[in-house]
Amino acid sequence: MGERARNWTWSLGALLTLAGVCVAVFLVTGAQQGTVRPHVPITRSEAEALFDRAVLLGQAGDVDGLCRSVAAAVPNCEGLVSGARAAHRAPGPEKPRVVGETWYAGKHDGEDTRVLHVEGVNADGRGYRSDFAVIRNSPDEFEVRSLTAVYWSGVGFLH
Repeated sequence: MGERARNWTWSLGALLTLAGVCVAVFLVTGAQQGTVRPHVPITRSEAEALFDRAVLLGQAGDVDGLCRSVAAAVPNCEGLVSGARAAHRAPGPEKPRVVGETWYAGKHDGEDTRVLHVEGVNADGRGYRSDFAVIRNSPDEFEVRSLTAVYWSGVGFLH
């Protein structure tokens, strides 16, 4: 009977240790989730740098690279590419120019959108005006991505 009591005591100690570890994990995790990071708006220079990358990839014909490294969501980008192809639109050799911008402020990171309004000429000589909408895709990494990476598509951003 003494042996059984000792096993029960060890099991109770193990359970208490395990419970303590779980409580510590929950406290740390909860503290991290409750941490408020300062709101960091998307700067125009961040948006323009992303746009420059999009133009380089678009003019090089690297649609896969564009959708994977510039777009906020690959399927949306692929849909815009498909629509542009169906409309016989392809990026022209000249970099489009930014003719304006609109800022939509959010209350938290990941909710802001900076939209660059761009004008350019497609490969076939037709002019276009598009919106290049930029968000912070991952608040943890503060990475900027575009909702409308296919800048030559003629798509507008509606907020």
